[in-house]
Amino acid sequence: MDSAAETGLRYRLAALSANRRLETVVDLVRTQAAQVLSYPDTDAVGAEKSFRDLGVDSLGAVELRNQLNKATGLSLSATLVFDHPTPSSLAEHVLGQLMPENAAGTDSEEAEIRALLASVPLAQLRDIGVLEPLLQLAGRGESAPAEDDTSDESIDSMAVADLVRAALNGQSDL
Repeated sequence: MDSAAETGLRYRLAALSANRRLETVVDLVRTQAAQVLSYPDTDAVGAEKSFRDLGVDSLGAVELRNQLNKATGLSLSATLVFDHPTPSSLAEHVLGQLMPENAAGTDSEEAEIRALLASVPLAQLRDIGVLEPLLQLAGRGESAPAEDDTSDESIDSMAVADLVRAALNGQSDL
């Protein structure tokens, strides 16, 4: 086990919010998969696309596991890619190994939605009109949150249903 790699990654993850931790590990998995598959960049490796559909065979699975072992300092199993068939699923597993306390407190549906959101390009979120409401909800949008909203709840602590409702601005029939 490469404790320097593991410690460095754990330190970086600990400095992030819970949703950014998963996003960071998803990016790591996508980057390593792109390298193993000799893809020019990570865009071809969707967070929810199965490794099999990406072209990962048995040899590629072992190479991806070895690359992740090196990058994380963990000792991951040889069946890793088959047990966790998408980059998002694999990232959740790796994050759970790196930060068990984080995995125990994360709702799997919430983690799945956060990873899915992380896999969508910002331009696409902007085009469909979701980016600005999400940024406003997080207090980072151009306009301030409504004055009648007295809630101190941050986007990180919101339930998935509340986050989706807020993103759709109460229009649940979309």
